[in-house]
Amino acid sequence: MSEPDPRELAADYFRQAFESQKNGDYAQAIELYSRSIQIFPTAEAYTFRGWTHSFSGDYDRAIEDCYQAIRVDPETRIRPPVRYHSGTRDIERIL
Repeated sequence: MSEPDPRELAADYFRQAFESQKNGDYAQAIELYSRSIQIFPTAEAYTFRGWTHSFSGDYDRAIEDCYQAIRVDPETRIRPPVRYHSGTRDIERIL
């Protein structure tokens, strides 16, 4: 029996995470996006986890995930979440 394809497994966690995110279960979504990233890191998974951190009000982690998305794929066309809080403007340096 062959090992499951890591990309498929990561994509499955990503789909589950997105469903949790849509349903407002941000803690579960973050956990599932993190599992996806551990298996096969993608700019999309970091970006969507960043959005979820942003929805949860954790802007520092959202910004860090934006940095990670760009590190994984500098050519990514996915735009990270942009929310300013308490004067934080680090996101401008990313974009």
